[in-house]
Order: sequence, then structure tokens, then C-alpha cells
Amino acid sequence: MEKPDLLKTLSPSLLEQYDLGDDRPRIVEALEHLSEALAAEQRITAAGLGRILPYVNRQLGHLSALTADRRRYPEIADVQILKPIFLTGAARSGTTLLHSMLAQDPQFRAPLTWEIEFPSPPPQGEHLFDDPRIEAWRQQQLSAQASLASDIRNAELKKKHLMDAVLPEECGRMLGAMLRSPSGFWTLVGLWPYYRWVVDTQMAAAYRHHRRWLQHLQWRAARSHWLLKYPTHLSALEKLTVVYPDALIVQTHRDPTETVSSLASLMATLRKGALEPEDPAALGQEMLKEQAEGLERAMAFRSARGPGAIHDVSYTALMADPLSEVGRLYRRLGLRLTAEAEQRMAQFIRDNPQAKHGKHDHRLADYGLTADQVRDRMKSYLNAFEALAT
Repeated sequence: MEKPDLLKTLSPSLLEQYDLGDDRPRIVEALEHLSEALAAEQRITAAGLGRILPYVNRQLGHLSALTADRRRYPEIADVQILKPIFLTGAARSGTTLLHSMLAQDPQFRAPLTWEIEFPSPPPQGEHLFDDPRIEAWRQQQLSAQASLASDIRNAELKKKHLMDAVLPEECGRMLGAMLRSPSGFWTLVGLWPYYRWVVDTQMAAAYRHHRRWLQHLQWRAARSHWLLKYPTHLSALEKLTVVYPDALIVQTHRDPTETVSSLASLMATLRKGALEPEDPAALGQEMLKEQAEGLERAMAFRSARGPGAIHDVSYTALMADPLSEVGRLYRRLGLRLTAEAEQRMAQFIRDNPQAKHGKHDHRLADYGLTADQVRDRMKSYLNAFEALAT
């Protein structure tokens, strides 16, 4: 199958519809790398190719909106981002649950799903939970314009991932506006070479753009701390802390025999129809590689920074007694957990029990893996964190 040249598909005249400002050369660079990665992927289907251009257009639309608003409101550039809290950990290790729980605390400002999809005009703090764009997001996800990872009609996806307009969104969506989200194209159609290009060479630029998003969202809707989440932060903590030197970093830990199979199951749902033939064993190896490399990079960051660089949360402890584990985390971070915040978190737990939309079944054997293979690949991580991870 002939693969598209994205620079030709998005001709110069078409690119001009977007207000890309000084970022235009970086977008052209990204499209060049994307075209190369697509040309090298032999298994991509017509359906998979059909996911690329809508994603690119959506991301460039977001970048254009941010660029135009910053020109319209230059004071956005003066917004200070202080002591943001970053939640990370291997995908499927409880980061989404912890993010959603902590976001119930009014002192925190989490980026909400609707405002990432519709960022302009900049949100207003008193309308974060009743802005008309909330309903616009829900209607979009019931239409042909639904984004693959937020399609609320997909019952299988709802079993595997929390999603709603007013739930916190992860940082990958913000990094995507510069086409520098590690998980963006990787989630849609694979493209491991593009993933590697972003993670290995582009995260400094990605985090500088991420900070622009936070300034934009905070300008008229500030709280005491940003509350942010993305599993792939594990692979780029050195770059993250250059842009956010006062960041508070929290890592969740879960048995990798569970996280690898759970992630493979989720990715099989998200990539369904994008690659032919579908190869569960190759998918399993890819998820194992991605998780192991991220955990190893985070361990190298810890080694360089010393004790206290990262605060740890056990998935097992979080699931067994969420509020007690959250209380311990607040004490480690030097934050005050109010009775109001605790009550709101308790209500969130009651409203969102595990398996609310059905049980997510996943097995390593379905992806050609054994528990011993996973443990052997994750040996260094388990030697350091077995008490937290299992």
C-alpha cells in the first residue's frame, strides 16, 4: 500500500490555515519524521492510515488556538507555574485513578478533558465544570468526530479506561499539539521509530510547549498546584525537571506482570484494525520493552538525584485503602488534606468503583508472554521496588 507523504498531504497552502507562529519549522520537521515512519511500517492498513490525518489536523488546530490566544492576550506569557505535581508510573499502574481522586481536592488544578479539546478561549475558573464546551465534548464523542481514545460509544474501551469531559486529562494530549507526544501516533498505529525519535530527542521541546499549555489554562483559572499525569514522563524526567525544576514527582508501582498484560489489552483495543496482520505476540513484546525502558530511565534519574527525588505509591495499597494511601502521600509532599477534599475523594470512589463498566480481563499468555519472561526483563526494577510493586 502506498503511504502518504504528510508534507504533501498537508500542502503549504493547507498548513497556512493554522496559526503556527514560530513553531511552523518544528511541525514540518515532525511531519517529515512521521512520513518516514509510515513508509517503514509494512503492516499499516487503510483504516490505520485513515487515523493519521484527522489526528494531525486536531493537534494543529489546538496549537493554532494556543498561538492565536497568546498573541491576543500577551499577559498569558507572564503566568508563573510553581511546584506542579507530576504523577507517573508504568501505564496501568493506577496513575489514572490517583489523578482522578486527587483532582477532587479544590487546591489542585488538573487539566480537564474538555478544555484540552476546546482550549480557546482560555477557560475561566468559575466555569470549569459548567462551561458549554463540556456538552460539546460529549456530543463530539457520540459523533463521527469522536477521538479514538475517548469514544464513549466503545464499551470495550470504557471497561479499560476512565473518561469523561470533566475528568482530568493526561499530559500526552498537551504534548501532542506540537506532534511530540510519545503516545500519540504510537497509540493509533504503532510507529515505534517515531516514538523513539520523540522520547530520545524531542522531550525538551515538548515540555517547553507543555508549559505554554499550563500558562494558557491557568491564566483565568488558577489553583495552588497543578496536578498532572502521564506514564511516559518516566522516560524523560531529566528533561521535565529542566523546565519544571521545582516539580513534585510521584510514581505509582504495580506488579509488571499485571501492567504489561493490561497495557497490551488496552492497546489492542485502541489499535484494532490499524495493522494487518494483527500480531498479539509482537504487541506483547512491544509493551514489555516500552515499560521496561521507562522504568529503567526513572531508576537512573533517581540514582542521579538521590533519595527524595520521587515519592512512591503502591497500587496494591491504593486499591486496598485509597484514602489512607492518599493521606500518606499528602504528608510526604508536605500538603494539607482537608476534610472537604477527603469527602469529595470518598464520593468519587463510591461513584466510580472498579469494573464500573465491566471487568477488564487480560492475560499475559494472550500476548505470547509468561510471568517469568516479564520478571526477568524487569529484574532490576523488581529488585529495587518489589515491596511496592507486588
